Parts: sequence; structure tokens; C-alpha cells
Amino acid sequence: MKKIPLLPRYFRWIGFLFVAISLGLYFLDSFRDRSDPGGIFIKTFVFINDTPLTPIGFFEIMEVDVLLTLIMLTMLLGLSCFAFTRRKVEDEMINSIRLYSWSWAVIVMIVLSTLVMIFVYGKTFVSFSFLFAHLLLLAYITIFKVNIWKMNRRSEHEE
Repeated sequence: MKKIPLLPRYFRWIGFLFVAISLGLYFLDSFRDRSDPGGIFIKTFVFINDTPLTPIGFFEIMEVDVLLTLIMLTMLLGLSCFAFTRRKVEDEMINSIRLYSWSWAVIVMIVLSTLVMIFVYGKTFVSFSFLFAHLLLLAYITIFKVNIWKMNRRSEHEE
């Protein structure tokens, strides 16, 4: 059996922590007063900053709100930890289910992306484009967990 390089099992908890932090930051940001400039502002190098109501900047150091970046980055890291963590028992059947799940996740995302490209425009389209990697990982994790659950249920009925 060819061994797939996966993260150790404890990374599942690290992924859970990252997802919880991301969701916490998202809900805190959702409930803050929009007239308050809140957020997390740091001076950083930007390729382009064209945030509404701020000066436009190209290839310079600017003070920008990185809260959305932190939310998306921690969510992506958390979902990646979930997706690439080793299970307690890794055998050829689990590897087969992993491949099946990745295949279907890619197919689902291609169909979803095609529908979004045809029917969605404007800022919503851009928002979806940024969430593509997150949705791909989420689709894979969901399909993988459902298939593992089906396999375990089938093996319980056989006993």
C-alpha cells in the first residue's frame, strides 16, 4: 500500500481551534458598530489597496484592516488540518474513500463554480471566488465523513 503523507491525528484539534477562532472573529466582526473603525489595523506591505473610502495604494506600506484576512486565513488553515489529518486506522479502503471524496468534491465545485459564473455578478461573485478553496475543502470533508459513516454503518450491520 502506498502511504499518503498526512498530518498526525492531533492536528484535528488544531484545525478545530483554528475554525473556532475564525468563527469567533467573524461573529465579533459581524456585531460591531460599522461607524466605529474597529478591526485590526497594522502597517503592512500591500500590492494593491483599493478599499472603499480609503486612499488607493500600490506597492507600498500602508495601514490596513487585516481582520478579514485573519478570518479567512485561520478558516483555511483549520479546514486544511481537518482535511489532511490521519485517521486512527489508515488502510486501503480509507485511501480509496479519500480519492473518491476528492474526486466528487472537485466535480461539485466545478459545477457550482460554473453556475456562479453564469448567474452571479458583482461583489457576490468576487466573494465566492475568494471562498472557492474553503468550499472545496468543506465539500471534501463532508463527502469523506459521510462515506466513512456509511462504511461504518454497513460494517455494523454485517456483524
